[in-house]
Amino acid sequence: MGKLLPGHLPLDVIREIFVPDYEAGTVVYAERPRSQFDSDRGFNNYNSNWVGREALTVQVRGRCSGRITVNGIRYGLSRARVIWALYHGEWPKAEVGHRNGIVSDDRIVNLREQTRSDTMITRRAVNKTGVVGVYQLPNGRFYACVRNRGQYFYVGSFDTLEQARAAREEAALKIQGEFARVTAATNCAGGARS
Repeated sequence: MGKLLPGHLPLDVIREIFVPDYEAGTVVYAERPRSQFDSDRGFNNYNSNWVGREALTVQVRGRCSGRITVNGIRYGLSRARVIWALYHGEWPKAEVGHRNGIVSDDRIVNLREQTRSDTMITRRAVNKTGVVGVYQLPNGRFYACVRNRGQYFYVGSFDTLEQARAAREEAALKIQGEFARVTAATNCAGGARS
């Protein structure tokens, strides 16, 4: 068994292994050439059992990934990074993030290249109010703030959770731009998150 590598396979090899569906955000195994295998047995086994099956479907913390062996060396691959690379013709220089915050939604319209700092901005923080960046004070009022790249920005203190949420969302959009994590109004009532 070969060593598991997190590195990048050349894109021409990736194109021989996977067939992407950019609208669905999935990849399937393609028929692979003999040159990618150490043995005839591996070549025949792969091409008779795996071609056409959905690939990179193992979920780790919600993200889809998988392993592939090329010439006896095992590589760990993220489905989002593979789809990004196949679509753009190069491996992403930074991380690949998900616009809607759903890390298993690998449709190309949902993927964007982002820095580690941008990734940290989009992470959801769960607190007692259920609203990111809004906390209840001991006097019953609600404190709103936005954190961006290690700095906290005070938004204000409000009488209601809804007022604090609305003000915090407005400030987050100004400070964080497209990476702002805004919540649905139903969060205030304990409903589903957006």
